[in-house]
Amino acid sequence: MKKVKDIMRFLSLKFFWFIAVFYGPKLHDLPIVALAILIMVLNEIFFDQRVLRKKYYLFGLGIALLGAIQNQLLIEFEQISFESNFVPLWFLSLYIVFVCYYEYFDYLSKKTNFTNLLIGAASGSFSYYAGRKMGSIDFNNTAFLWIGLSWGIFFLITLRGYFMKSIIDRLLDISIIYSFNRSGFERHRKSFLEEKITFKENSNALVTGGTSGIGKWVSNQLAGHRVRVLITGRDERKAENLINNDSISFHQLDMQDFKKIKDLIEKSESLDYLILNAGGMPRDFQTNDAGIESQMASQLFGHYYLLKGLAEAGKLKPKARVVWVTSGGMYLRKLSLDIIKEDNLYNKVKTYANVKRAQVELMDSFAKDFPNIEVVAMHPGWVDTPGVQVAIPRFAHKMEGELRDLEGGGDTILWLLSSDSKLKSGGLYFDRKIVNKHFFWFTKSNKEDLIRLRKMIKKLEPIL
Repeated sequence: MKKVKDIMRFLSLKFFWFIAVFYGPKLHDLPIVALAILIMVLNEIFFDQRVLRKKYYLFGLGIALLGAIQNQLLIEFEQISFESNFVPLWFLSLYIVFVCYYEYFDYLSKKTNFTNLLIGAASGSFSYYAGRKMGSIDFNNTAFLWIGLSWGIFFLITLRGYFMKSIIDRLLDISIIYSFNRSGFERHRKSFLEEKITFKENSNALVTGGTSGIGKWVSNQLAGHRVRVLITGRDERKAENLINNDSISFHQLDMQDFKKIKDLIEKSESLDYLILNAGGMPRDFQTNDAGIESQMASQLFGHYYLLKGLAEAGKLKPKARVVWVTSGGMYLRKLSLDIIKEDNLYNKVKTYANVKRAQVELMDSFAKDFPNIEVVAMHPGWVDTPGVQVAIPRFAHKMEGELRDLEGGGDTILWLLSSDSKLKSGGLYFDRKIVNKHFFWFTKSNKEDLIRLRKMIKKLEPIL
């Protein structure tokens, strides 16, 4: 449906371009301008925009003013000419509707400045050439250099401006506190597209750690959308208020118990969605039966074995979506393999951050391991969950009233599962946007450590 709407919008914009360029010089200017404004308004009403409404209209006005200045300068320097010595309104109508094109340019916003300069110069020159062929504008061939240069600069400036955050937003995000907290989510959600959260009919999901916190909230939301959900947890009593729902069933499992993961794979239906959420912070250093530190064993090793076991058993449908729930705490940690099997100075919070760093660092390799499904990670920011209250009470007390609620933490998970847009497999997401995996250079992992970690995981594949 989205592709059909995009095609319809593109064709309508091209049709307007033809009408304006071919008939503009022959008709009165005002009807053409009125039609351009109508198209601009209808585009905002019927099609999703990545920017807020106010920015959309102000940006459209800014483009028209910039276009008027740009072309008046070309006239003054005798590079182009119209029937009058001023830029006609029918020509400026093309700039009025140009704001409608920017939703197609999202992928270009990630290209280099030089690339966008060349694209702008080429596309602008072609449009002016087509206008000359249709008899609506006149210039000689030597003017192509100035037209290309001016349009390259115009396109680069407007493209960056359309997708650029405000300076205040940038500063708040850089602060981390006002990005990961409740106010960060409220601010970020203003730029969310108004996408309806929908899921496939007769779909199945598996949520590890689905008996409390974000996992419980996501499970209830999925069930509310008629998705059949299988949740796991260590404590069956926590699932009692969930399994009364006909759409939710429970399987008791501690993810660090590798031998019992096979039972879950056998019980599982063919899945459309897999949410790898289970996590905890034991107070003291522990290892599982395989000698792996318990946080690393459950949240990385166990989750990987579950993912691979489901894939090899044919329990993941083509294009199934897999979401690893990680943590923003990993931004301050560099991967350490020294504490996987022993740690005389065990710190549960640092160990947790180390595990989450390991998850994120391996996302690219997970994407390669499972090319037929979409594997992504997300971090929820700072969320008020029972786990946070118990594991890091001082932090929870200090941030009282500032932590996100469960919706603020789990929203991106639902969006990742239901989004119509193609996700970047292996990517890390936060508040419905792909984000960098590192804030600081000193947290980047050595390739040798990643290879060692992969070998450790492969060596302990007891269920496959």
